[in-house]
Amino acid sequence: MTEYLSQKIKAVSFFAIILVVILHCYNLDLYQSLEIYDSSKNFNWFVQTIISFGITRIAVPLFFIISGYLFFFTFNGNADFAIKIKKRFHTLVIPYLLWGFFGILFYYILQIIPQTEAFFTKKLIKNYSLNEFFDAAFLNLIPYQFWFIRDLIVLTLLSPLLYFITKKLNFWFLLIILPFWIVTLDNIIFTSESLLFFSFGIYLSIHNQEVVKKTISKKAVLSLLVCWILLLTVKTFFQVENFSPLWIQIGHKTAILSGIIAFWFLYDLLFKNNQGFITNCNSLFKFTFFIYAFHEPILTIIKKGMFYFFGKQEEMHIVVYFLSPIVTIFICLITGIILKKLIPKGFKIITGNR
Repeated sequence: MTEYLSQKIKAVSFFAIILVVILHCYNLDLYQSLEIYDSSKNFNWFVQTIISFGITRIAVPLFFIISGYLFFFTFNGNADFAIKIKKRFHTLVIPYLLWGFFGILFYYILQIIPQTEAFFTKKLIKNYSLNEFFDAAFLNLIPYQFWFIRDLIVLTLLSPLLYFITKKLNFWFLLIILPFWIVTLDNIIFTSESLLFFSFGIYLSIHNQEVVKKTISKKAVLSLLVCWILLLTVKTFFQVENFSPLWIQIGHKTAILSGIIAFWFLYDLLFKNNQGFITNCNSLFKFTFFIYAFHEPILTIIKKGMFYFFGKQEEMHIVVYFLSPIVTIFICLITGIILKKLIPKGFKIITGNR
């Protein structure tokens, strides 16, 4: 891998995790669904929808593509599977278990403090049954963003099968599983999103590595950005006009695909001739995983705290939406820097040696 591509992957991953934090800043009193929205559909709704249900939705697919690509980038035959899966135990499984335990402990402490217990509207941890505790510790973690790592663990175990299928069927395999993602047809083991984009990363790694290294003209990048914005606008129009859920999904997923391509090549336009800036940011890129792991439930606490102190007026929703990610990312970076300095070995363990 070239130094430029290595730096690009690190930088894109960092920018993508910022998008994930912003995605989770959505704070309107709505179901987390593409089809159910506040009937007023005002400016506040529009801004949060176009960002959290539009622009930021490219981040998770990008992470799965990068994960699949890197898994097989240096693949040297079947003997490598055991080595790579063993390595992922340290980079995925151990952090997953530790952060799951941290989430339970953190919430438990807050729930036994009278002043903070009132902020919890769901069942308290002290009242969990054994099954509920098991679920919170291993399946549906309190830091809910770890569904990504959970899916990645499963896909890692299935990597020999996915490699064989992708190698034999080539791009056809992606076309076969694409409809499942478009209609969000998931299973109990992993999501259709994780399967499609992890497999796409595998495809790029074993069939088309040159595409990842490719750069395109400024005009082409700008055209992709315009296409992405237009698709997001159309998708949002579908929502405003209460189109059928299927049309909203198609518009949403098409916008994601165009956005992934635009975002990837936008990096080249902005930074290919400005690598000094990226080099100066390398120290920040080291905290990408920590921001991912630590931003929730911190972000939720910050949002609830802001609403508690400043009120829940309509204008405060938009203020909290833009202010909470800044505060959260700042706290994550400061905490990460302190932990890395004070307990470097512990920091390595909880971030999977990243």
